[in-house]
Amino acid sequence: EQERPEKPALPCRVAESRGSGEDRMSPEIFVTTHDAARLSRLLEVFHDPSYAPLTALLVGKSQRATLVAPRAIPCDVVTMNARVRFRLDDGKEPREATLVWPGRGDSLLGRLSVLTPVGSALIGMREGETNAWRGLDGRRRSITLLKVLYQPEANGLDLGDAEPDAVKSSCLSA
Repeated sequence: EQERPEKPALPCRVAESRGSGEDRMSPEIFVTTHDAARLSRLLEVFHDPSYAPLTALLVGKSQRATLVAPRAIPCDVVTMNARVRFRLDDGKEPREATLVWPGRGDSLLGRLSVLTPVGSALIGMREGETNAWRGLDGRRRSITLLKVLYQPEANGLDLGDAEPDAVKSSCLSA
């Protein structure tokens, strides 16, 4: 059996800090050009106003995002298919999850859809940042990103998951 050489990890680029305090509550958002294109298609698929409560946070973040080539994304930024550790403002222990496309979410397997409020809050965040939003119930919520445990781009990957059109029916039937 022939041993396969490991793909070398890309050097970790850490995003420059914009400071602390209040500006960390509205942090700069970094999204890869690849993820941005797929997020744009996802939002087109879910453009109906009845989906607005689910897509509002994601739309806002998409409009503010700084687009970065996949190979240039800082390794401390949440991208699609990244595994992260975070803390919600509910006082519970930190949680771990992999950020995935709709239709692939599964809380038992630790997969969190980007279309959920928590998933939308996570995309583009940097380690140490806190992001606040209004929940579906109108209450203010916040999330703090503790650690990016795995990021595909930092490992030389830019995964191409199923397209949003292909998962819409599975999202709606669940």
